[in-house]
Order: sequence, then structure tokens, then C-alpha cells
Amino acid sequence: MNINFDFSDNVTKENYEPMFFHFLNETLNELGFEGEDIFVSLSIIDDKMMHELNRTYRGVDKTTDVLSFAFEEGDDKIVGMRELGEIYISYQTALKQSPQYHMTCEEEMCFLFVHGILHLCGYDHDEEEKKKIMFSLQEKIYKGADEKWKKQN
Repeated sequence: MNINFDFSDNVTKENYEPMFFHFLNETLNELGFEGEDIFVSLSIIDDKMMHELNRTYRGVDKTTDVLSFAFEEGDDKIVGMRELGEIYISYQTALKQSPQYHMTCEEEMCFLFVHGILHLCGYDHDEEEKKKIMFSLQEKIYKGADEKWKKQN
């Protein structure tokens, strides 16, 4: 499994790569991708850039915490590797909202990363039933991966 990391100049320079790799691995294993060669692009950006992406691609004129853009449709595969898509996380929004959820910014970004991966894998929360399924799975995966991460580090 591979992640292409991109950190905007305006945001933190902390080394989150090992942590995000762990959460990617745990999430994809839970979803049954174990053993597959998976590629995900992750960009940690500021609110200004996130606002622009949200306006351009979703028609929503405000920032948000996480956006995902899936590359695969249905069972499309790239030979030898599955390139799931791109995830964008706003560092500033994660930092602002983390206290509301009694999390550190680091924990909130991991929670948002799991959310983004689920979107890349076809989960959505546009209807109440889908929302229950996705958010329940997100919580389960995050808690298990977070517990393992904290034991190892």
C-alpha cells in the first residue's frame, strides 16, 4: 500500500506519514483489501485551498474538513495496482474542530482520513441509512486503528 503525501507550505510540517500509513492499512484491511497493492493520494491543505476545492467541485462556497475524489468506478482496476483516489484534509479545520470531539488535531486528521478512505471505497452519507452504515464503520475502524497505533507508539 502506498500513499502520496503532499503538505501545503502553509500548514504543519509534522511527520504524519507513518501514522496515516497505519490508518490506511487498518482501514483497507477491515474493508477486505488485504494483500492488494493500493495507492491513495493525501494532501494536507489550508482552509483557503479547501474552500476553493469545495466551491469548484461541489458548488459549496465555504471550507470543509475533508474532500475525497475517487478514481475508480465500480470494478475498474489499474493493472497491478488499484489507485483509489485523492483525499484532501484541511489542517486548520481539523485543528479548530478537534476540541469539539475531545481529540487532538492529529487524532481528528486520522478520523477524517478514515472518512475519506471510506468515500474512495464507495461509502456515502447522503441518505440516513447510508449515513448510519458509513459513520458506524468509520467509528469502528478509527477506534481499532487508534488503539493499535497508541500501543505501538
